[in-house]
Parts: sequence; C-alpha cells; structure tokens
Amino acid sequence: MLLLISTLVLLLVTNMGNGIGSSAIAEVSMTRESQGQMLYQSRQHLPDQQGNHWLVVASKHVGFASPPSIDLMLAGCPGFVDIDHSLPLTLIMSKGKTVKVKSLPESLYTEVLPGSNVAQYNLQPIVPELDAALDLFIPTKGMKSIQVEVPTQVVQEWQTVATCADILCEPLTDPALPH
Repeated sequence: MLLLISTLVLLLVTNMGNGIGSSAIAEVSMTRESQGQMLYQSRQHLPDQQGNHWLVVASKHVGFASPPSIDLMLAGCPGFVDIDHSLPLTLIMSKGKTVKVKSLPESLYTEVLPGSNVAQYNLQPIVPELDAALDLFIPTKGMKSIQVEVPTQVVQEWQTVATCADILCEPLTDPALPH
C-alpha cells in the first residue's frame, strides 16, 4: 500500500504543471499484483476550478479475500491542499442528483496513512448511477470545497473498471462519443 501511495504521489508531483490536463484521457490498465490478484485502474490528471491538477485514480482489486470494491483516490499537490477526511466527497451528476461518499476509514491502511493531500473513497454503491460527466467537490480544511469536473469519458472508464473480473473488462461506451 505504501508503494502504491508513494508511486501515485510521485506521479502527481512530477506531472504538475507540465501541460497534462483534462485532455489527458487514459485507458483502463491491468496489473497482476500476485498470483490470482489483479489491479485495474483508470488514471487521469484533472484540473480543479483554479487550474491546479489532481491525480484521479479509480481502481478495483480482484482476487483478494474480501469482495472487490471500486475505490476513487484523489491526490492534490502536497502543501497546496489539506483534504478534510471527516467530511464526505460530494458528487453532483449531470442531471443534478447529489451523492455524498465517505472517505475510507484509516483502519484500512495497513502501512502508512496517506498525506493530507490524498483521500480515498468507495464508489462501489454508486457506480451504476453514474451516467455522464459529473462534478466532484473535495472537502478541505480551512477553505471551501474544491471542484473538479470529471468528463463523460472518464466516468465511462470508471464503469469499465467496475466490470473487470479476472482478466476481462467490458468497456462501456456511448456510440455517440468518439473513441
């Protein structure tokens, strides 16, 4: 877990301000973590309303003893933001529906707690409701929430990650969108 968090923060810091933005749409990646254990991820750098970039990673572990969940990890630039883990992440969907998702409890981190610029949320219960672009409102300490717009293509990648099992993923695409 420490290696994953360190790698994600390193990627975030090295890509801040180098032009990677909302136009950088990734595909779902698959990593074999060990025999019978797979990790599926969708990673993007998305700007907030101030133009600061966030690493946004939807992931699913398959093959662990517990049932798989779809987790969303958000990482802002260290020293720039303090995420308030006691408050929920707010998602406002394209049709105006608001959903609040609690941060994963600290007890789930087996090695080192993430920095104050990193938070992780379980999206499993709401992935089926996600249908198009949405806005994330990230709760912070000492200032108002930070808004990050998530394009439809990214939401579709999250839905694809949710369908992954073993080595198969079912891409969910809208025929009207360019591939």
